[in-house]
Formats: sequence, structure tokens, C-alpha cells
Amino acid sequence: MAIDLSRLNNSPAVSTTTRSSGTKESSAVSADTSVTKTSAVSSGEPVTLSDGAQQLQKITDKLNDQPTVNSARVAALKQSIADGSYQVDSAKVAGKLLNFEAQR
Repeated sequence: MAIDLSRLNNSPAVSTTTRSSGTKESSAVSADTSVTKTSAVSSGEPVTLSDGAQQLQKITDKLNDQPTVNSARVAALKQSIADGSYQVDSAKVAGKLLNFEAQR
């Protein structure tokens, strides 16, 4: 049984996979035809990623390693608010509010 995941949302077929009598064949048509990384998943079937997919995975990994909150910046802002030295630039806030409302 072959499942063609590229046909989701009625998009044209991009890759096909067929199985017959224990033999596995697959062919893929892609804008990025260079394929360099192959690894085996737990089912024993090889997984091949294009250069673009590998690059996207590296970027995703780097983003996941980044903290969602800049703790040092938060601590500095809390300290400046606590000691009364934090100054709000009202013209800058007003300008950003106007830009935000203009985009809606």
C-alpha cells in the first residue's frame, strides 16, 4: 500500500512510491533535486532529505535553542522600573500605535 502525502489539499502529485513483492522503489520530482542526507528510521526504511530541508532543519534547531524570553533584558527593565529610572518615549509609543492602526 502506498500513501502519497504530496497530494494533500488537491495539489498535483510530486512524488510516487510503489511496492511490489518486497522491492521498494521511489522517485521524486522536486525543484531541489540534490539529495544528500539519508538516515534509517525505526521502521528500517530510509529517509532522504534535500539540501533545503536540511538547511530548514538546522535553522529550526537553532531557533529552538534560543530562549523565548531575554532574561537579562527583563531583569534590566524590572530594575529600571523599580528604581524609577525607566523613561517612556511617548512620541515613539504614539507613532507605533498610529502605524499599527493604519495597517488594520
